[in-house]
Amino acid sequence: MTIQQIGRYEVVDLLGEGGMGQVYRAFDPKLQQEVAIKVINPSLLGGQKVLIRAQRELQVLLSLRSHPNIVTVYDYVEEPFALVMELLQGESLGAFIARHPSGLPFDQIYRHSTAMVEAVGFAHEKGILHRDIKPGNIMVVKLGHQDQIKVLDFGLAGFFQDKARLTRTGARMGTAGYIAPEQHLGQEVDARTDIYALGVILFEMSTGQSPFHEYAHSDYELMKAQIERPMPVASLFRAEISPSIDEIILRATARQQEDRYRSCDDLLEDLRKADHGGHIDYGLRGMHLSPMNSPVLGPLPVPPSPPEVNTDMFRAITEEQIAKHKPPPMPQPADDDRLHTIPPPFRGADTEFVTGEPRAKKKAQTFLIGIGVMVAMLVVLGLIFGSNDTYEPYPEEVRTGFMNGCVEEGLKTFSNVQANRLCECQLKKIEKKVKLGKFLKWSLSMDSTGEIPEGFAALVMPVTMKCMQNLGMNSFEPGAK
Repeated sequence: MTIQQIGRYEVVDLLGEGGMGQVYRAFDPKLQQEVAIKVINPSLLGGQKVLIRAQRELQVLLSLRSHPNIVTVYDYVEEPFALVMELLQGESLGAFIARHPSGLPFDQIYRHSTAMVEAVGFAHEKGILHRDIKPGNIMVVKLGHQDQIKVLDFGLAGFFQDKARLTRTGARMGTAGYIAPEQHLGQEVDARTDIYALGVILFEMSTGQSPFHEYAHSDYELMKAQIERPMPVASLFRAEISPSIDEIILRATARQQEDRYRSCDDLLEDLRKADHGGHIDYGLRGMHLSPMNSPVLGPLPVPPSPPEVNTDMFRAITEEQIAKHKPPPMPQPADDDRLHTIPPPFRGADTEFVTGEPRAKKKAQTFLIGIGVMVAMLVVLGLIFGSNDTYEPYPEEVRTGFMNGCVEEGLKTFSNVQANRLCECQLKKIEKKVKLGKFLKWSLSMDSTGEIPEGFAALVMPVTMKCMQNLGMNSFEPGAK
């Protein structure tokens, strides 16, 4: 149904509508001028008692028309309940910011933010909170050659809610992205609640974007970010922003009410000081720029902890023993199901190597040293049977000799199945990746001197550890399954 008359006012057309109600362009035949009429949604009135109180408090709201940056309220209509206001020609601050994606010029930032804060502070002095400050409730109108700010909808969120329910319903009356954390949490609101919204708008005017724009797809995610995450530093989005503006925004939008400006007068003082080149420093900018706090920089990545490996098998090789090159004698293995198939000695052209059990005085007490000897034998045998220029598998007799010696050493630490799998893995890696020249040099050194060459363990250990990791063998306890 089309409305043609509201009180004495003749409706011209519908300008817009939202949660609060509808806004119409109308003509006042008495004053012979066009006006804007905001018809309040009946569901917000809540009953006759609330309506009576609203009418009384609207008398206070009418007193705000003396401020040049607050829209003038001329009158109200009882049925349907509506506010009659001046008709503004211009655009919303939201549309104005959208035309400046990199942020407003700094003279406009200071001029418009100062006007907003003055208007809100004027209302606070009269005991009126806005509770729904946002760019859509602020108009930028042309006044001669300069823009002028007009703040709309003062006090409506409070007037049409029962006072007993006021702190519980504040969040519903606000707009996501501008609601202070205490409104989200249903806590008591005060002047600092409006100051939070002013700080968010100052961020948007300075950068051209909202501080938590990445969460704007969901009201819930946006609310969660405002409660849990620190406010971004505006100068990270626009380098020309001064540290003073950063400090003002961060203090105005502090998550805790007690950390914000106590009043609009305090905020206004800092804005004027910054506009005249004054330095403002509350220490907030440095704190928010810390990588651990900044939602822009993000926390420093924490490298994953390396897997814990039991290194009991290496305890027998102490630094002192390695320095002295005197490994302790290795105890003889007991009879069990271990492999004892050891091929007969192989005699090369210049050097004789025994692929069976090494002499007792050369045995080490750890799997690392034992397997190192096997590796050295494998390298030399590979050099005799194969080519130094390729990494093709070694001849079968070389592989058999290595496996027999390797498994015998492995059975001192692992089960039969584990030892065979581990030795097979090491054999393949040695065939593919080990530099034969170094192993040959070290093996000859060990054979002639009986001492552990420098750097030998450093090359053998990665091969062993890699195979154990691949096989999921994280325990070094004897007989581990």
